[in-house]
Amino acid sequence: KKSCLSKFPNVLIVHLQRIVFDLDTFQNEKISTRLEFPVDLDLYNYSYSKLEGVPQTGAFHKYRLTGVIIHVGTAQFGHYYS
Repeated sequence: KKSCLSKFPNVLIVHLQRIVFDLDTFQNEKISTRLEFPVDLDLYNYSYSKLEGVPQTGAFHKYRLTGVIIHVGTAQFGHYYS
């Protein structure tokens, strides 16, 4: 299964769900493994243009990381900072 984008927004916001529900304990748990994200993100490979074989033109699918919000604490409580 693959998702492709036909239009790209001017500002892209990516939210990673880092809290999961554990069916063994019936509690929310925070995933606290290290995560790296590129400073420059090119989504051309996830576009309909790539799927249809249209050559890459322009920079409408390129983004630069400008901010990160970090959560410190557990799945039940904590603080955010950027």
